[in-house]
Amino acid sequence: MPSIMNITLDNFQDFIPSRIYWRGVDYQESGAVTQLQEKSAGTWHATVLGTENYNVTVRIGQNGALTWSCDCPYDGSMCKHVVATLLEINDRTSDNDSDDDEFEDDYDADFEDEFEIEFDDEDSDDNDDDGDDTSLSSDPELERLLALATLNDLKAFIRQHSTSDSSLRRAMIEHLQSLYLDQPNDVAINYEQKVDKAISSCIITERTRYDFYDETDWEKVVDRANALLNEGEKLLKAGNARAAVAIAVQLFKSMDKMADESIAYEEESDIGGVCDRAGNLLLQAIVKPGIDSGCRSSVLDSIKALTSSELCDYDYCDFDRLLQQLTLLTLQGDDAIKFVDKMIASHAGKYSQCDYIKQKIDLLKQLGRHDEAERTIDQYIDTPQIRQLRVDRLLAEQHYEEALRVIDGGIAVAIERQHNGTAGDWTVRKLAIYEALGDTEQQIKLCRELFVRRSDIEHYRKLRSLSPAKQWPQFLAELLSDAGLVINGYSDYRLAEILIEEGDHDKLFDYVRQIKKGRLDEAIRCAIHLRNTHSKQLLALLQQDIRDYAATHVGESHYRKLADALRVIKGLPNCRAAAAALRTELCTTYARRRRMVEILRE
Repeated sequence: MPSIMNITLDNFQDFIPSRIYWRGVDYQESGAVTQLQEKSAGTWHATVLGTENYNVTVRIGQNGALTWSCDCPYDGSMCKHVVATLLEINDRTSDNDSDDDEFEDDYDADFEDEFEIEFDDEDSDDNDDDGDDTSLSSDPELERLLALATLNDLKAFIRQHSTSDSSLRRAMIEHLQSLYLDQPNDVAINYEQKVDKAISSCIITERTRYDFYDETDWEKVVDRANALLNEGEKLLKAGNARAAVAIAVQLFKSMDKMADESIAYEEESDIGGVCDRAGNLLLQAIVKPGIDSGCRSSVLDSIKALTSSELCDYDYCDFDRLLQQLTLLTLQGDDAIKFVDKMIASHAGKYSQCDYIKQKIDLLKQLGRHDEAERTIDQYIDTPQIRQLRVDRLLAEQHYEEALRVIDGGIAVAIERQHNGTAGDWTVRKLAIYEALGDTEQQIKLCRELFVRRSDIEHYRKLRSLSPAKQWPQFLAELLSDAGLVINGYSDYRLAEILIEEGDHDKLFDYVRQIKKGRLDEAIRCAIHLRNTHSKQLLALLQQDIRDYAATHVGESHYRKLADALRVIKGLPNCRAAAAALRTELCTTYARRRRMVEILRE
């Protein structure tokens, strides 16, 4: 935990880069510091919401000196999460709140006023001069408890007391309506301005000795965008769909305006996640009653204009796809069916075609045109996802025989097209039906078929549980042979795993002994299962393999493998001396390989 005697709550900003300080201010003002508690005198703990949730600890010594820690990956002295926590502690402990307010106003008063959607955690104290001694700021005990309370605590209290107190209920409804619902007619324009200013302010002017240039802080863009989207989702839930639409659309526009080819290198910033959230918000809001045809048309025009944006070019957002989804949601009846038919035709042969076929089937069902929906399934039944719709319906109606016939048709099509994976998937679904019916004979048949095709341990275990114990050894031998899992001088993880589960240590050692390439790796892996039954044979094998490996491999990773192999020998019964002797031999033989000697002697 860093500590410098001169760093205190009053001057810590003097010891860190200004960029880190202002990022911390942003975090604190956006409410990112949560669960802040003074666990003991001078020791504070908080959770700071960022790309992930980070845990911060701050200790204030008797002389005011700070020590701190944060589990974020930042490798500098003090990160933005610690700065945000220190600012929050300062707000909680300061005896002179007016001074703090004055400082914050100097920082960016206009910004905070403009962006109430981001920074609305606490009301301003500017109106405290009205002489009202009952204000929150005049009650330290209430302030302390509010600082500890969670949002759910406050919601539960309001629900409980507003039921019995009609005046409180009316005041609360009027207050929230004034904030979120009773907006002027130009609400969309207001939110567009707010969003654009929030995102545009993330441009940093970098100066060099000879020039200066603008650079976008995309991590800050993502943080600001997520805060805006949180507000948009809250507004939509409250019934203000127009504001939610305005936030989402303007967010796309503002990010597109700032995007250039440098965005291709933004691997750490979750730009794609922001675009997904904005798109989902649009899809939810555009169908709400408050969105008229003019607003829908404007949204579609805006998204259409973005289909050639940098965000689309670098795969952060598929605006073509979003435009199609929004268009489909704005259409009804036959118009919607015609549009989705057009999409099905334009996506022929593509994986995405299936999504549009499903949408058409859902639309037909919503319109009560069930016969057309079934005919559409028949038309595209050779598409596995569409065939599954038919299978699901038959299973829901407990028409098992018909469902099995439909699955057999899918297997036949997959085999004809040489789609072996799809054929296997259909066989797994078929097996699930026979498991539900309790048909052991068919389960054994299908498990055997799947094991021969895939050689996976799951179906081996299923077969072992279903087969008669007396017949199992012969059955297993035939099964392994049919699957090609036989000892043939090459390593095979699946065969080794089955021999281990069977407890057949003789065959397991034969398997390891006969491996022609990479035997040392398999010997290390299987040693724990052979140590009590084949320790002498394993010791001789490992000694020879270690000598051969050391003679032909150079490099730290190879030296560590040799060390692992020596540890295996050391763990064999009565072989500690043999391990020590072989280590000494290697260190003497390869004394000039200094790193090897260091690793072996660790």
